[in-house]
Amino acid sequence: TDDSNLTLNADVLAGIYSGAITHWNDSSILALNPSLIETLPNQQIKVMVRTDTSSDTRLFTQTLAKMADLNKVPTYLPQWNSTFYVDWPIPASRTLPSDYNNTTDTLSQNVYSIGYSHYSVILLARKL
Repeated sequence: TDDSNLTLNADVLAGIYSGAITHWNDSSILALNPSLIETLPNQQIKVMVRTDTSSDTRLFTQTLAKMADLNKVPTYLPQWNSTFYVDWPIPASRTLPSDYNNTTDTLSQNVYSIGYSHYSVILLARKL
């Protein structure tokens, strides 16, 4: 693998989206990325989420609920298993546009941000 790529597993993503992990240089992220210890900044993670009803949100949260060790996530949301809408607990969250075409633009324009989108949108953005 390329040592410059950031690796995040389901536990870390669940931690970020539940508000338990708030900075890019959190020890959980550094443990997965030892080659990036000097690179990952002490900056708040700008978590970007959909606030409308979204099948992307449902799929994303259901996947996290199934893959992450939810005992490690203190603010686990039971609703992650069953809904198209999530009342996100993250105070620093920002809203992703419901328009797929603007999702990747919004993420790329916000330094230190993380978000989710439909896989085909991400593939298309990588080709542009």
